[in-house]
Amino acid sequence: MFKLITKILILILVLWAIVEVAAYLSKDELDPFNYLSAISSKHERLEATSSPRIIFIGDSSLPFGLDAAVAESELGLPVLNMGLHAAFGMKFIFQEILPDIKEGDTVVMIYHYYPSEDDVNEGVVCHALDFYPEMYKRLQLDILTREKLKITCDLKRTRRFILNKAFGAPSVQEIPLSERQFDYKSWAMNDYGDFYNNLYKNLEIKFTPGYSNFKVVPQDDTISLLNKYQKEYQKRGVKLLLIYPPFPQTSYNDNKEAITEFDRLLREETDIEVLNRPTDSVFPDNYFFNSDYHLTSDGKAEYTKNVIRLLKSALDIKYE
Repeated sequence: MFKLITKILILILVLWAIVEVAAYLSKDELDPFNYLSAISSKHERLEATSSPRIIFIGDSSLPFGLDAAVAESELGLPVLNMGLHAAFGMKFIFQEILPDIKEGDTVVMIYHYYPSEDDVNEGVVCHALDFYPEMYKRLQLDILTREKLKITCDLKRTRRFILNKAFGAPSVQEIPLSERQFDYKSWAMNDYGDFYNNLYKNLEIKFTPGYSNFKVVPQDDTISLLNKYQKEYQKRGVKLLLIYPPFPQTSYNDNKEAITEFDRLLREETDIEVLNRPTDSVFPDNYFFNSDYHLTSDGKAEYTKNVIRLLKSALDIKYE
């Protein structure tokens, strides 16, 4: 029995070593312009910017919906757009900035309706961690959970490496700005962490509202997380605010009751300061493309105006 256990342990150790070596070698195969690679530059800017700041956290509605440069100019404070992907999950986006927030900062959350743990995609999370391994320290995981996640991510990266070698990965090259068309690439984002306006201003993508069957899920975890981090941020002298995400008129009409109930939950069961009503963030369908939360350049400009107006009022910033 002892010999069998020893052999099993040796086998596990050998397999672990193989995975670790393969994962290390495959690091050089990462596409430096992958959409998720932007997480690294976003954190570099966050770490390099002095407080007080306005830090936006959330999902992909932020890189598509906020003109951070305009917001910074109007609000007179550094603005950081940390939003990237809904598949990270709400807990991830709160925890990723926790080591960097300082007294005097304002954190503005813009996130989709009815979030849940079902949003989390381990593959997306792992790919982001490939580009920004520092995140492992930020996620407040116990040792076993952290190591399990690392092994999972190593396996996924190794699998991607093998498939790329077997079937040939497309060549990776940066396209000059003057020649770029819209793509989900990090080079399509500016220094503020949102997409260049001119890349998709005239993009011909037919938009069809996608939430006629709105997925309504229990929000106990959402309420708990919002209250937890509102208290945590408050202890650090950081103001946490919430603004509703941009949403198309047709999808809002189809889901009005569910969205109204979501708004009630936030106002009655959390301590977070909600700056607007869902209807304030509803725009014509032609302001969106390829997703209910992704704005065109025209939509982005209008939504940014709304965000600036709300923050000037909430932060008592005088209009010029």
